[in-house]
Amino acid sequence: MAYSLLSVPLILHYLPTRHLGLWATIGQVTTYLSLVDLGMTAAFARLLIDQKGSDSRERYHALVSTSFWVSAVQGLMIASLGWWLAPIGAALLKIPQAEADLFVWLFRFQVLVLGFGFLFRPLHAILYAHQMEYVSSLASGITLVGSLVFLAGFFALDCGPHALSYASLTGPLFTPLVLISLGKKAGIWREISLFSKGSWQVFREIYAYGKEIFYMGLGHHLILTSQTMIVSRSLGLESAAAWAVGTKMFNLVLPLTWRPYGAAIPGMSEMLVQGDRARLQQRLAGMISLTFGLAVFFSGFMVLCNTPFVHFWTRGKIEWVGSGNYLLGLWLLVLALQTTHCNFVSVTKQVGALKYLYFLEGAVFILVSLWLAPRFGFPGIILVSVICTLLFSYQYSLKNTGRFFGLPTATMGWLPIVPGLGYLLIYVFFIFIFNYLTFSWSAELRLFGSVPVAFFLGGCLFYRFGIPGPLREELWQRLMSLPFAKRSTRSSKG
Repeated sequence: MAYSLLSVPLILHYLPTRHLGLWATIGQVTTYLSLVDLGMTAAFARLLIDQKGSDSRERYHALVSTSFWVSAVQGLMIASLGWWLAPIGAALLKIPQAEADLFVWLFRFQVLVLGFGFLFRPLHAILYAHQMEYVSSLASGITLVGSLVFLAGFFALDCGPHALSYASLTGPLFTPLVLISLGKKAGIWREISLFSKGSWQVFREIYAYGKEIFYMGLGHHLILTSQTMIVSRSLGLESAAAWAVGTKMFNLVLPLTWRPYGAAIPGMSEMLVQGDRARLQQRLAGMISLTFGLAVFFSGFMVLCNTPFVHFWTRGKIEWVGSGNYLLGLWLLVLALQTTHCNFVSVTKQVGALKYLYFLEGAVFILVSLWLAPRFGFPGIILVSVICTLLFSYQYSLKNTGRFFGLPTATMGWLPIVPGLGYLLIYVFFIFIFNYLTFSWSAELRLFGSVPVAFFLGGCLFYRFGIPGPLREELWQRLMSLPFAKRSTRSSKG
């Protein structure tokens, strides 16, 4: 979040708006090259969860070594394919001739960086399987700070738009060092060798499960990471920059909404491996409630703060219409409902027809958005996203969860979000009142007035209605068990 808050004004200070749009477009295009992974890193992490508690270490070693070899080959494929596709991408995206050469240079540099970073993807998967994903998050945070420092330095050295690529080297160069040093203290790397012999049998097993995840990943990319490319092609680089900046808050709060559920998936997978279905059902219901409650909280924050924030953040260079915030908030709520059920297949490993449906959803979204974007602009793109998600992946995955537990759809779909719906109605009422009272305020005054309202009012309502009672008690007990809480309790008693 700090990187996003500081990097965009920094870029706009040194570069024209169209270069920001160009860089945002490159960022989305390169994410598609990551699909060369074919879902195998996620498959490796899930299979490692099944294996890590086993007495046999031979299969564990085979999984790890095979994953490293596969990642090395995939990194080479990304670098080669991206280098060749760069000029083709400039033509397909209708990049203006004045920026075409710059697009090709930046794109080729980024695919080399991305390909090198693939070598170390198994490290993240291993940490995830051992429920130590916080190490990956900490490493990412440290390297982002470093990237921001280097970005400012390269701009100061008058490197122009090339500074964006130079600063991106921080991630693949320093992230592995941080991961290894932090993971070493926990003893995670003791049984890992980068040069062990892989296994074709293990490769086929990883690939068989990975290709199931691949189709879902492709659909996910089409749904969530295609908008900038659509805007760039249909409305131009200036509009692409406006979309990238106007939806930045949405892209920041989206992973925050999903993070608790994502962190719970390894533990839920172990519950399934141990045969504890009753506890698994209880945990999933709690995660559905929590994820939806977080979505309500962040949606309200976005509706209240996003428009004045964009104006203040870019010093008026980019404006974002307030109606777009309501649509983004609606999209966030729908994605919160969808993700808990769609990603439950990461626990069960029963992807089924969802992989094809996810891809179909993404394809329909792309085609319809390309047709509507020139006519209805940003609102048309967001509405198509919402409708496609509701009609395709959400409906199927909700029924899939019910079938897995042998329960009616309402039990796992609607009952867990009833408190969140009450939270939503109350919060929306206060948001409309606040927006009505502050309609004539300046952007700066509205921003400084809406932030405390969103945090304190939204936070109090979230604690009361957004977190189910049993989960709230469990969270409080765990908080009290932390070392600093124990010391505080002892001090107060003394």
